[in-house]
Amino acid sequence: VWVFYNLIVLGGAVAVSVESKQVRRSHRVEMTMPAAIAREDGHLFSCTVQDFSDGGLGIKINGQAQILEGQKVNLLLKRGQQEYVFPTQVARVMGNEVGLKLMPLTTQQHIDFVQCTFARADTWALWQD
Repeated sequence: VWVFYNLIVLGGAVAVSVESKQVRRSHRVEMTMPAAIAREDGHLFSCTVQDFSDGGLGIKINGQAQILEGQKVNLLLKRGQQEYVFPTQVARVMGNEVGLKLMPLTTQQHIDFVQCTFARADTWALWQD
C-alpha cells in the first residue's frame, strides 16, 4: 500500500516538474475566421484569423503582403453584415503568418471586438480545455 502511495506522489512530482511555463498573458482561442488588414497607405490584404485573445490575434495572410514588424495596420472583421475596424500593431512576422497586438481600444471598439470574436456562437462549438 505504501509503495503504491509513494508512486502516486512521485508521479505527481514528476508531472509538475515537466509542466511547461505559460508565456502568454492570456489564453488564445483557436478559430478560423475570414478577415482583412489595411495598411496605412490604403492597401488591403485578405487574411484568415487563426487564433485570438483579449490582447491580440494570429492571422495568416492569403497571398503575398509587405508587412513589417512594428507596422500599424487596421484589422477588419465582419459580424453579420456589419464590418468593424480595430487598430493593431504587427508584433511578429513569420512568412505569411503574422501576430497582431491590439492597440488601445475605445469602450465601443472593445465591445465590438468581443462581439466579433468571443461572443460568436461558433467560437465555442469546438472548444476543448
